[in-house]
Amino acid sequence: MALEWFDGFDQYGPTVARLLDGVYAEYEGVTLSTANPRTGVRHLRISAGSNDAGVRRVLSTPTTAFGLGYAFSITSLPTDVNSFALMQARNSNNTPVFTVLVGPSGDVYIRNGGRNGAVLEHYVNPAVFANSYQHFEMKFDDGFKVWLNEVLIIDSIAVPSGISGGNTVASVKIGNGGYPLTGAMFTWDVDDLFCYNLTGTDNLGPIGDCKVYTRFPDADGPTQDFAPSVGTDAFAMLDNVPPQDGTEYLTATGLEPLPKRSDFTLPDLPLEIVEVKGVLLATRMFKTDAGSAKVVAGVVSDAVEAASGEHSLGQAPVWFSDVFDTDPGTAGPWSLSTANDITVFIERSE
Repeated sequence: MALEWFDGFDQYGPTVARLLDGVYAEYEGVTLSTANPRTGVRHLRISAGSNDAGVRRVLSTPTTAFGLGYAFSITSLPTDVNSFALMQARNSNNTPVFTVLVGPSGDVYIRNGGRNGAVLEHYVNPAVFANSYQHFEMKFDDGFKVWLNEVLIIDSIAVPSGISGGNTVASVKIGNGGYPLTGAMFTWDVDDLFCYNLTGTDNLGPIGDCKVYTRFPDADGPTQDFAPSVGTDAFAMLDNVPPQDGTEYLTATGLEPLPKRSDFTLPDLPLEIVEVKGVLLATRMFKTDAGSAKVVAGVVSDAVEAASGEHSLGQAPVWFSDVFDTDPGTAGPWSLSTANDITVFIERSE
């Protein structure tokens, strides 16, 4: 696996607190807005005037090699060199390891540690502009590479001091640089976010300028062991934005017989897509009583199945994100046709 996760922010609805349901570790000063999406109907809006506005997400495994990218639009350039952070890498103590910042001319800095750390790299030419979406990507692996709109602007062997001595990056933050905020007093929008590790053979970066399309089930498949809470169509329980945890859901009750499984079809992706980097299956699941409840989720392509590991459920609704970098039907890259033809499934295994 190389893709850790990606997010188009279209599945949550307007309630920003849902970002904490198994997805992001924290947020501050953000909304799930419909004002300026690049893809779909919603995007993340980071507010002006909040010192630590942004979101932070934990990596699956602490690492010293990873990449991050997204599209963003800002209403103005910052007025200082340490307030507007395109990203910040943090260790397991939530302490900044390095920070990528934008200066008042649209120039780009990489600083050791936090927003006021020593400058490791500085791209002096204007690279960031206001009032239109552009794409940022950063890759760290024994040095830095930074792309703006797929143009490599920083290629450095500098290594932040926080990586030495066995320290690793455990989470990444996107947002303002922190207190005291003086130069990022503007609103900025984020969409089409992705993160990748440098394991395996696929999607090792740069990923490039991509869009994240959200699809919801549009029909039931032949196997339907989960029971809908209302009506007879199982897929109709899964296509709600925001999710209707208390009224529309699927249940697989009882201990025998197991496993219990349901599968679903998806609508086609837009015709203009020419390449598919990966498929992420986002499932929102919980149990309603004590005892063990474990579920796997997966995709089927050309009759070949790929499944996640077992997810152990608690009694609060949580999103699980399972990424499939390659097409199980071919063991190679996804094509538009194979991504369109997949079915997805959930299976209670315990």
